[in-house]
Amino acid sequence: MPDSGRPGSPRIRRAEERDDRRPHGGGDVHRRGIHAEEEARARGERGELAQRERARQIVDSLTRPLPAGYFLPAAEGDIAALLRLHGIQVRRLGAGWTDTVEVLTGTQLKWATREFQGHHLLEVTGTWAPLIRTLPAGAYFVPTAQPLGRLVFALLEPEGYGLVRWGGFDRLLGGEFGALSGLVYGSSAVGEFPVWRAGRAPRAPTRLLP
Repeated sequence: MPDSGRPGSPRIRRAEERDDRRPHGGGDVHRRGIHAEEEARARGERGELAQRERARQIVDSLTRPLPAGYFLPAAEGDIAALLRLHGIQVRRLGAGWTDTVEVLTGTQLKWATREFQGHHLLEVTGTWAPLIRTLPAGAYFVPTAQPLGRLVFALLEPEGYGLVRWGGFDRLLGGEFGALSGLVYGSSAVGEFPVWRAGRAPRAPTRLLP
């Protein structure tokens, strides 16, 4: 009589042997690996989209034409490094460059008397004027023609709610708050604000910061 599949029959044993030779969970492991790679790629894409969305949302109520970029003095290496941490492209001039730039003149600085989230917020007012200025080698140029160009505007426009407002330039402006500050809270007049708006990218040699 043909074997009907009783326990211990040759047919059952052959089936068990075939099962033993098959890698346990091999297909599942492979599928999980592919799924993990797809998730990692998706997270990267979502992170990039979220970064651009934050850049879009952070632009405050200022409405004005977007400049070709911003010039920062060579002394602001810390600001340049902070911009790089945000994924923003920053270039450094390898030679001097003279051009017409927009300068915030008659600038008034007013630091808040009360601290907010560890900072005395700075309000900057003044009048923008086109002036011929010479930038020395070592100055920084931050172009707006880049994926995060709107974030560049939001962070570097002096009258906005970016780095200037939150104390990023206080050391350069002589307004560093702390035990050794000695600054009297209130308004103090300065001549020209040290962040200049560029009408075009410099034609002097530059290098991209890593």
